[in-house]
Amino acid sequence: MYDLDAFDYNKVLDIVAQNCVSEVSMKRMSDTEPSCTGKDLDEMYSKLAEVKKAIENGLLPVLKKIHDTRPLVERAKIKNNHLSVKEIGFISENIVCFGTQKKLFSDGEAATLFRVIKKVRVPHIVTEKIDSAIDKKKTVRDDATPELFELNRKLKETRREIEKTMEGYLTSPETGRFIRDKHVTIKDDRYVIPIKHNFKGRIPGIIHAQSGSGETLFLEPFSITDKNNEIKLLQKQKENEIRKILIAVTETIGKNAGELNHILDVLVEIDVILAKHLFMKEYRCCIPQFSADRQIVLRGARHPLLKEDVVPVDFEMKSPISGVVITGPNTGGKSVSLKTIGLFVMLAQSGFPVPADEMVTFLFDSVFADIGDEGSIEQSLSTFSGHIKNIREIVDGADKNSLVLIDELGAGTDPVEGGAIGTAILDYLVSRSIPVVVTTHFSIVKMYALTSERITVASVQFNPATCRPTYKLVMGIPGRSNALEIAEQLGLKREILDKTLEFVSEKDRSFDAIFKNLGTMELKLSRKELEITKRAERLGKLKQEYDTKLEALLEKERFIKAEYRREFTDLISGFSSRLENSVMRIREEGASRESIKNAKDEIEKIKGDFHEYGESRSILDVPLDTADRPPLKKGDYVLVNSDYGSRVRGRIKEIDGNRITVQAGLLSVTVDAGNVDPDLEKNLKSYTGWDYELSGRDPGGFECDIRGKRYEEAKIDLQKFLDNAVLKNVDTISIIHGTGTGALRGMVQETLKNCSFVDHFEYAVPEQGGFGCTTVKFKN
Repeated sequence: MYDLDAFDYNKVLDIVAQNCVSEVSMKRMSDTEPSCTGKDLDEMYSKLAEVKKAIENGLLPVLKKIHDTRPLVERAKIKNNHLSVKEIGFISENIVCFGTQKKLFSDGEAATLFRVIKKVRVPHIVTEKIDSAIDKKKTVRDDATPELFELNRKLKETRREIEKTMEGYLTSPETGRFIRDKHVTIKDDRYVIPIKHNFKGRIPGIIHAQSGSGETLFLEPFSITDKNNEIKLLQKQKENEIRKILIAVTETIGKNAGELNHILDVLVEIDVILAKHLFMKEYRCCIPQFSADRQIVLRGARHPLLKEDVVPVDFEMKSPISGVVITGPNTGGKSVSLKTIGLFVMLAQSGFPVPADEMVTFLFDSVFADIGDEGSIEQSLSTFSGHIKNIREIVDGADKNSLVLIDELGAGTDPVEGGAIGTAILDYLVSRSIPVVVTTHFSIVKMYALTSERITVASVQFNPATCRPTYKLVMGIPGRSNALEIAEQLGLKREILDKTLEFVSEKDRSFDAIFKNLGTMELKLSRKELEITKRAERLGKLKQEYDTKLEALLEKERFIKAEYRREFTDLISGFSSRLENSVMRIREEGASRESIKNAKDEIEKIKGDFHEYGESRSILDVPLDTADRPPLKKGDYVLVNSDYGSRVRGRIKEIDGNRITVQAGLLSVTVDAGNVDPDLEKNLKSYTGWDYELSGRDPGGFECDIRGKRYEEAKIDLQKFLDNAVLKNVDTISIIHGTGTGALRGMVQETLKNCSFVDHFEYAVPEQGGFGCTTVKFKN
């Protein structure tokens, strides 16, 4: 049992239903009631969450119209019955719409929904039958059957013959002067001509009608009577043939009723899911979570029927607590909080998203409610009677899997007796572990809640400075009715207010003072909490800005280092070019074997010196021993930890406390002193900050492939390759030139003959290329 009316449940469903595209979906949604079956709810929310994610990823599901075809399908089962062309069109549109959705949703986009769609078979025989009989204009096709095609042909031919005869009357000099309008008219499905009334009888025929003024008569000449009769007969035959066609289509629809109803169900389900998604987006809803524990947790809950700026409700009832007593002034929001709790529980158990930041709830078997108006003095007896009647039904029907919500517990009678009865009711429910939330003004109920381990209190916040409620629900703090403050604000005389205090017992005044102080303290704490929250948000934003700027700086540093590496590579390239030029001079001068050997030795020495030079400025991967290191000072040579796990050599440029600026070649970096170690060698004159190693392939496998190149291009590439081989001190190389016309092979042999540092050359062995490859041996 779920008390839907007490929480405006159906009104909220109507809001969601407005997002549906069809009435059948709206009705399906309005018939939705809470469920306590977790499996069904899990599937509902899985579909909603997956569709939400798919839409956020760019999916655009659109439903234009869904027709309630279930009654039509049921009629289609009746033998020799037929649906109208329009009704058959509705069924066709549903099939087409389902096909579109089946293509749109996929296993990756919405797996749970896709599994449901995939199970439904599209009755293609129905589609084919409809398409063969009805065109896109929703009329029966002229060629739906050979018989219908022939009847339409005869009708057209007969009409042409009639129109030709009638045209003769209109254009003939003898009869044309009798005719009022020069056009053929159809009356009661028979061709007629309009003649002037005073020429009646001039053209033999039958008068079928006359104009309102009587000036025009509509005459069917005897010459076309037989043709008109023939048209009537053909039309009757056509109607019979169309009826046969529609019966055949309808019969096919009836035989596939199950699939067509499944298609309608899936389309309605998709429509409902999309409607929920739109509601979810507009009202900033969350998908509720369900717990095996008897609890309700709401964060930022906003009642969807409140149009103005809604104060969100934060509510919590967790084990071992099974009862919550909400207190506070009239019009302070107690009833709204109570209704919000009940409404959200039932929405969650109906598969709807809830307008809240977070919701966790137990699956209740039933929700009982007693929510009404205290009524006037004249109605107090009936109000109390109704109140007790509802309580009796709740007590008789509720168990530990129920949720009980009571507004103004014990109201409608003498406050002392009402408070006592309310306390007893609360005690009865809590002692049986029945989850219950109540609102009250009675101090006795508040005091009972404060002394019970199974009950907690809550209050709607009241600002004593403005004497107005803030509508914020505060857990753990009892509230006051604030009747005197409200009465004073409304202008009640001070004399009466002072006299009121004389009639309040000392005990009640003490309780009221305690509650007042608690409320004031809570309000201050609430403001402080808001201030801290704002500061935390500001700090979070500042941290985010800092992280962004730090990342930008690190990226800039990496870019500068990469640029520096490229500059250094260019420098190395220049040295390599100078070495190549040295070899070129040796080749051009035709030096002797001895001079070549000396040149090679010199080159090797240059390379060794250069490598040593590069090593002296390299990034060292092995950290140096820092034990007992001396104090660092300006001008010291040091090793700095880099971003890449290696170390960079440099010289201290400046020391500022714990921060040290190091000049490493062109790069200047400032780091913590803990990231710097002394360079014990101290014999370097300058620092580039990067290691360099001459690149090149393994000399044992040097080869040059010039196949497919033009003669001049191949010659230039071969010369560069020979020079590079000399630099690498290679013993043997291979030149792949292919067989072809022999031009490249001849160029290779001619070049090698004129090369002073080549000892000898020959064709490669067959398994290594034969006549397509030349092997070269250099002088030692």
